[in-house]
Amino acid sequence: MKEAQNLAKTARRRGDHRTAGKYRDAVITHREATKAFDAKAAEMAFKENNKGRKQGVIDLHGLYVSEAMSRVKLALESKSVAPRPDNTFRFITGRGAHSPGGAKIRPALQDFCTKKGLKHSLDSSQGMVTVELAA
Repeated sequence: MKEAQNLAKTARRRGDHRTAGKYRDAVITHREATKAFDAKAAEMAFKENNKGRKQGVIDLHGLYVSEAMSRVKLALESKSVAPRPDNTFRFITGRGAHSPGGAKIRPALQDFCTKKGLKHSLDSSQGMVTVELAA
């Protein structure tokens, strides 16, 4: 993709707008395909990680922060995803041990809960955030 971007830039500088457009279109197509593959991979990872999980326990491992937060919002706002019997959700975020720079999902989830005024607690030894739903 980077090569196509460079070729488009070079063609544009030469004034060859037709060739630049061809390479630009290739870049756009590549980006769209990458997004689709990422979404499919996220869906597969989510399904695999959550097979056989107890009600209200959601594993977010293997997802990008934006994908994980979409799942969190869906769970908290949806009536089709049931919380645990104690009216909480447990989100398994991991500790960030395998992420360059440390945990990414957990801080994003904590920030989201704080901004939304949701009571939450962290079990950092297990890489899990418990979110309490309003009664």
